Amino acid sequence: MKTSLGDGPATATLATAMASAPPPAESPITETLPALMREHAISYRALAARTRLVDHGGNGLSHSHLVNLAAGRDLPTRRVLELLASTFKLPPAYFAEYRLAELRRQLDERQVGFDTAYRTYQTLSRRRSARSH
Repeated sequence: MKTSLGDGPATATLATAMASAPPPAESPITETLPALMREHAISYRALAARTRLVDHGGNGLSHSHLVNLAAGRDLPTRRVLELLASTFKLPPAYFAEYRLAELRRQLDERQVGFDTAYRTYQTLSRRRSARSH
């Protein structure tokens, strides 16, 4: 059962969306995107067209950009991952790269402030230390 963050009420949380979505991908976009395309029996050109439909006020993604993402020649931005997620009716956090981008944001003192970034770092360090013992 797949859901889209954009289809539900504005108060839907990421946790709620992930609870009703398939397990988060553990593979990079180079594996995840082709697998989703096979699962949905969709070509790069058809996927590009669908991203244009969900990209309100934008141009969607070109088929060549999608090919380059799948081949590892381009790295996905958060916007790209959000468009793909919306197109496949998945939460953006389905993609491992989105989760990594969110973690980088939480550690970016310019975005969240030094205190918050450092607390996040300490929390992650404690978890890593606890797992290694």
